[in-house]
Amino acid sequence: MKSFSTAILAGSLLAAAPVEAREALSAELLHQPRRAKSRATAALLAVGGTLAPVALGLTLSRVGHVRAGLPVLALGLTVGPGLGHLYAGEYAFPITRTVARGLFSAASVAVMLDAYEDGQDCHDSLGCVGHGIVMVAGALLMVPAVGLAIWDLIDASFAARRVNRKLLRRVSISPVVSMQPRQRGIGAAVSVAF
Repeated sequence: MKSFSTAILAGSLLAAAPVEAREALSAELLHQPRRAKSRATAALLAVGGTLAPVALGLTLSRVGHVRAGLPVLALGLTVGPGLGHLYAGEYAFPITRTVARGLFSAASVAVMLDAYEDGQDCHDSLGCVGHGIVMVAGALLMVPAVGLAIWDLIDASFAARRVNRKLLRRVSISPVVSMQPRQRGIGAAVSVAF
């Protein structure tokens, strides 16, 4: 989040600054090193961002607020597991999996809420069985969302590790000009982090 807010601030400063200042500031921002990400923080963001809304959704559903509880539960399963990846700096696959989880969760919630509301008016046993079957079908739609959530929860700390390894593999090449009286020359300094 800190790098995102820094980018917003830098963008607004660049827009208002004179041309010379813009060039200097943009050069400075381009050469800022990215910082290593904590594997524990990535895992905690993913787990906490998932479990808190899921627990709230389950609690709301148990106390009789099913219409509010199921969407909150689905939101936790949709957004929470990807928070660790976003913190680490991986965006493509987590966003794709978040969209897939969102589609399955939305379909599941829609089916289960419809079955729940229809089941409230259930008076004969045959009609209640049909509503129960629809409710089970809605719950089965949630299975892929839960599977993708588990995948992202497990992978969150590994995402931080992957990003940290990419940071370590950076190679920097800098031009070097020697202006000493006896040793004039031009060259390049190469530094490689292993």
